[in-house]
Amino acid sequence: MQIPLLHRHMNKIALYILIFLIVIYLLIMSQKIIDLRAVLPVHANQKRVFPKRKLAQIDTIIVHHTAGPTTQTVRQIAQYHIGSSSHVCQGGCPGILYHYMINRAGKIYWVNSLENVVYHATPMNTRGIGICLIGNFDKIEPNQVQLDALDYLIKKTRKDFSQPLRVIGHHDACGGCKTCPGANLYPILSKYNAQA
Repeated sequence: MQIPLLHRHMNKIALYILIFLIVIYLLIMSQKIIDLRAVLPVHANQKRVFPKRKLAQIDTIIVHHTAGPTTQTVRQIAQYHIGSSSHVCQGGCPGILYHYMINRAGKIYWVNSLENVVYHATPMNTRGIGICLIGNFDKIEPNQVQLDALDYLIKKTRKDFSQPLRVIGHHDACGGCKTCPGANLYPILSKYNAQA
């Protein structure tokens, strides 16, 4: 008689645990943008900081690709940017050189405050928000979850600003100096300016 009662309690406990795990999973999955600003590595020299700007100066979203392997992590990219071998800043940059990153799983990472003038697209750094997708889109196609994440982020960012924001590739910002964001991603960006 006690065994069936114990069995019923065990089933209830298992059900409660399952419900708890499902709620936690849904909370994690509903978090569209993961804020990494406080945990990414920064330059060891505390005097190396990004210049600041007013949000009213921003009029452009500039899309990039890492042009590297799809296995790169946001932390690895930040470590490269602050390192002495960075191709952008002699002796290393203050921090990661984008505002947002999107990995191959479609996760969006907020990596720099929008007030920071990061060095992602000279001469438009003071005007642009840098969004970088992990992958080399001259060689491979962006996957659908990355494109969905990019679409979400562009639409959300436009809603958050009172001024209109055009969308361009790094290629446009530097006058054709690079293929970035890659031949397989660049044509997709034109739809955002048609919608603006």
